[in-house]
Formats: sequence, C-alpha cells, structure tokens
Amino acid sequence: MSTTPNSSKKMPTVTMIGMGYVGAVSSAALAWQGCHVIGVEVNQAKLRMLQCGQSPVFEPGLQELTAQMHAQGALDATDDMCAAVKQSDIIMIAVGTPSNHQGQVNLDAIDRVTDQLAMALHFEIKPRVVMIRSTVPPGTIATRIAPKLKAVCPNVAVCHHPEFLREGSALKDWHQPPMIVWGCDDPADRVAVDEAMHKIYKGIDAPHLPLGSRESELMKYACNIYHAVKIDFANEIGALASAMGADPAAVMNAFCHDTKLNISPAYLKPGFAFGGSCLPKDTRAMMGKAREFGMDIPLISSVLSSNVAQLKRGVDMVLQQGRQRTLMLGLTFKPGTDDLRESPMVELAEQLLGKGIPLSIYDPDLIPEKLIGTNAAYVEEHLPHLGMLLRDDLEAALADAQVVVLTKSIQSLQAKHLRGKIVIDLTGQDKFKVQNAEANLQAKKRAEAA
Repeated sequence: MSTTPNSSKKMPTVTMIGMGYVGAVSSAALAWQGCHVIGVEVNQAKLRMLQCGQSPVFEPGLQELTAQMHAQGALDATDDMCAAVKQSDIIMIAVGTPSNHQGQVNLDAIDRVTDQLAMALHFEIKPRVVMIRSTVPPGTIATRIAPKLKAVCPNVAVCHHPEFLREGSALKDWHQPPMIVWGCDDPADRVAVDEAMHKIYKGIDAPHLPLGSRESELMKYACNIYHAVKIDFANEIGALASAMGADPAAVMNAFCHDTKLNISPAYLKPGFAFGGSCLPKDTRAMMGKAREFGMDIPLISSVLSSNVAQLKRGVDMVLQQGRQRTLMLGLTFKPGTDDLRESPMVELAEQLLGKGIPLSIYDPDLIPEKLIGTNAAYVEEHLPHLGMLLRDDLEAALADAQVVVLTKSIQSLQAKHLRGKIVIDLTGQDKFKVQNAEANLQAKKRAEAA
C-alpha cells in the first residue's frame, strides 16, 4: 500500500463512533482514502493514545498509518460526540456486540450510542449517512436504530455496512475486499448511501452489493458461520483420515482441487432437502466408520438430521394451506434423471398423502414403466400407487390444482401457469419470485373473502 494518502476536496468528513479494532483500522484507512476522520472514544486511555497519533490496537502497519494520518491532520479523536457529529457527512458506528453463554447478543452499546446519536442529530437539517459497522442480528437496523434516528432527523440515511477485516491482515483486507456490502430499506436512503459508498471506496476494486438491512445483517453472520463450518469440516475429515490410515492433508488438498463443486458457489443456494443414491448413503457410511473407531464427528453427524428438518419445513408449508388440491412439480431427486432413490420429493409426497392432502404429481423426467431395479423397488415401497398420482399433461394438471409445489426446475413451466395459484417454491429459484409473491397474495385475499 502506498504511504501517500488520496486527496480530494470533495471527500467527506467521517465520524467513527467506537475506536476499537474495527473503528481504529477503518478510521486510518478512511483517512488514507482522503476523508477527514474524527474518532469518538470514551475510554480515556485509548483517547489519549489517539490524540497522540498512536493506534489503540495492534495490527501490522496500523501504528505507522495512524501516526502518518494524525500528523497530516486527517485523523483526530475526541470524546465529544455532539461536536464530532456536527462536523460529519458520514457517521459510522463500530461498537462491540458481544454474546453471552446462551448466544444472546448484547446490544447495550448499540442502543446507548443510538440514543446519544439521536440527541446529537436533534434539530439537524443537514443530510447525513449513518453506517452501522457492528455485527448485529437481522432486524436491528429496521427496528432499533433507523426509527430512532429518523424520528429526530428525517434527512438521515441509515444502513448496515458489515466489515470483513481479519486480524493480522486488516489493512490489506480494507484495500482488497472481496465485496463491499451495504443494506438499507428506504429507497431514498439507497441513493444517498450508494453515493457515499462510492466516494469513500473510490479506487478500490470490489463489487458493490446493495441489499436490504436484514439481508446485510444476516450475510455477515452467514460468512462467519460458514468459515467456522469449513474449519470443523476439514478437522472432522482429517480425524477420520487419521483413524483410517489416510493422510489428512493429501485428502483435503485433493478435495480443494475441485473448484466446480467443492470450492465454488455450487450447492450454496437455499432450496429443498438433498437426496439421491450418493449423498445420504455416503454420509451414513462415514458416520458408521466414526462409530467403529469411537470417534465423535458432530458436524458430519448433524447433516442428515438437518436434512430431515428441511424436509419437515417443506411439509409444514404445504399443510398450512389446508386440504386443497395440490400439484407437486417434480418427484425425482434432481432435474435430468429418473432416479427416485432417497429423493426427498418422494418422502414429501408420502407424508402429504399420509396427512390426507389431495395430491397429484407432474415430472417430465419420470416414466413409471421404465423404472427398474432398486429404483423401481424404492418407489414401490414408498409410493406404491404412483401411477394414479402422475399427470402427463402439465397444463391440465395445473388447471385442476389450487396449490402448486415447485420441487425442481421444470423447463416448460411459465409464469402464466401460476396465476391464481398458491405457490410454494421449495427450489429457491428466482425465476418465479415475483410471480409467486403476487399469486400467493391474490390467493390469500380470495381465501379471506370466502
């Protein structure tokens, strides 16, 4: 990174509330970007350090950058929030949100700062952007922060702006982020926030991903949880490898070479439960091996129960509609195959029939008379009257249905087919997202009128 800061007369003044790890790193980096940054810190020991040009936290390169920005007058610090806010164009909140032993997030610092900021913004008419950098549960911006601030200052735009700074490489992460995420809910706020983001990240090559506030808040948790899952997964596979005489490093090195399925966006879209002849069987096989060796692999052991829970959510969504004529679009475990073995759609159909749901099924991949071997045996065990349930004409099947359950992609399905239907999309496709919402709303209104 160059030691020469960017400069621009139009760069905003940023107030950073909370000069802990995230606040200190962000402040120095923003000052280098050309912003005038005022750090607000109530801890007097930290404040004295900042006012002397010293970083209150250790991070490679941060001490030197903090001293340089302070010497150039680009980075100041105070404990007077009101004075700092009055000078600011952008206000960032970066206070701690620790969790207790039960996992509940402590938002006391967020609430306290929000109240103080509301008082500081009272009677202010200058438009400002407030960015919450703290990691907070979904709904915090929409229900706890934005209403308080907008009540006293309607011109303020409020957003969540998660940080992705790793200790030990935080400055590098700032200048080379994988993405720049922000989330807000007011359409007018989006314009102001977008403008502010492009100013403070000018020259930084990363995609901007505007979201709603809840999506932004949850996305930060999703990233950290996924990182934790990856570590535990590698450790459990490593433990299995060692127990069975295999080289853990060799196994995972080979695993990582697959960038089509393993290290990729594949399988990372919310949808329905998994199935087929491989995933359930092989997961059970390694759980069985772990038991043989007396090993505890809780992450891998939880996979099948998690899959069952996802199946149950699908069943419950259909049952909530009552005993209406229901059409399932898809029965095989994925498009392009007639494999029904351990298909979650077969289990879904079996449970719905058991609950008395009038059910029909359309699946262009499925020709019952061509099913053979274990595939035929599986469906005979679970859906012995499959032939009576299947429909071979999509439009005729849809015309008779009140509820449509999408379980896999059907190429011939069009938005017009879903008009007037209650649509339950278990695939996670975006294709019919708007149509689904409109159809469900219309169906709900008709049900209420009846």
